Amino acid sequence: MNDKVRLEEAFRTGALVRPSWSAPNLVGLFAAMARLAGVPGTDLDPVARRLLSVIQPEQKVVLIIADGVGMAAFDDLPQGAFLRQHLVLELLSLFPASTTAVMVSLATARWPGQHAAATWWMHLADRNLDVVTLPFTQRDTDIPLGRLGVRPEELFCHPSVWPDARQPFTAIMPTPLVATPFSRYSFGPHPQRAYTNLTEMVSQAEQAVRSSPAPAFFYIYLPQYDEAVHRNGTTSRQAKVVLEQIDGAVGQLASRLSGTARLVVTADHGMMDIPPELWIAPTVADPLVAHLACPPSGEPRLTIFHVKEGRQAVFAQEFRQRFGEHFCLLSVEELEQLELLGPGPLAPETRPRLGDLVAIPLDRAGFLLRNDDSTPIPIIGMHGGLTSREMRVPLVVVG
Repeated sequence: MNDKVRLEEAFRTGALVRPSWSAPNLVGLFAAMARLAGVPGTDLDPVARRLLSVIQPEQKVVLIIADGVGMAAFDDLPQGAFLRQHLVLELLSLFPASTTAVMVSLATARWPGQHAAATWWMHLADRNLDVVTLPFTQRDTDIPLGRLGVRPEELFCHPSVWPDARQPFTAIMPTPLVATPFSRYSFGPHPQRAYTNLTEMVSQAEQAVRSSPAPAFFYIYLPQYDEAVHRNGTTSRQAKVVLEQIDGAVGQLASRLSGTARLVVTADHGMMDIPPELWIAPTVADPLVAHLACPPSGEPRLTIFHVKEGRQAVFAQEFRQRFGEHFCLLSVEELEQLELLGPGPLAPETRPRLGDLVAIPLDRAGFLLRNDDSTPIPIIGMHGGLTSREMRVPLVVVG
């Protein structure tokens, strides 16, 4: 059984969740949100129209993305939790189920296969440059890409829709994320407000909503749960405390804005834990690395390999012999045939960024290249793959 067939079998049995554009999904939600914000020319497919009818237009709309708070996280909330009480629908995330792919889909209302900025790490072959996408830095050195002469539009090939919003628009984000290359790309000239904690977020959001004329649109980003789970895992006390704090903050904001705005809450992805024994973490001295033209890119749960010319077959054979129990190794053509990154052919800009071969985990494994055996793996909770925990996200509507 080849790896494409193995992956299709995992979809058939329900071991993995296949991305879908016919089921309620995040791209449909983002298109509906763009329509509510007055973005001209927004096309709505049947999914987006259904979600728009579920949300029901209101004069003031607040979109909240709670990073990592997938459907599985709702099981960790008390029965009477605010978010659980106002859950109206379950959505599918995108593939990869990661912040980078989803945030650029939010900006463009396009699927990852079309917007071409789908992963945390990318290799820009035309510049022979390895980058960290959303922070807009060089990988390993953290040098801002602007200092290297890279313009945001080189990474983010399609323009964001939000600068064209005809309604007043305000983005509310943690202080380090305000006025960055990515936030300026995403929101253009619209105001960005900073907050340092959830209490301040509620105050900033209430002030922005109440001071803005109607109609108006607001966006709030909450990264706290994702950060806690990466460090401590999904079952940790720290993650559960942060989750309840987010639930309380959203409930408080909804109470303060009652009768004033409609709140729409979702997540970019869910989270799962990678057990220590399932971290596949070779070092740079590993013989497998000698076949690569650059370090693996992508995500730990969607690993992209740019292979040296003439070595694809031997790399694939060695990888499958060693790690085939945990991963399917697909060509870019197979990835495109399966339409995992969205419907239709991959955009010309997307294809070179996917390298030659892509590893997709069948279980809870993660892939990470280390400098040496003493290099620790600082991550417990992860996302990016196709498990139910990663792919299922909520739609909460209040007001």
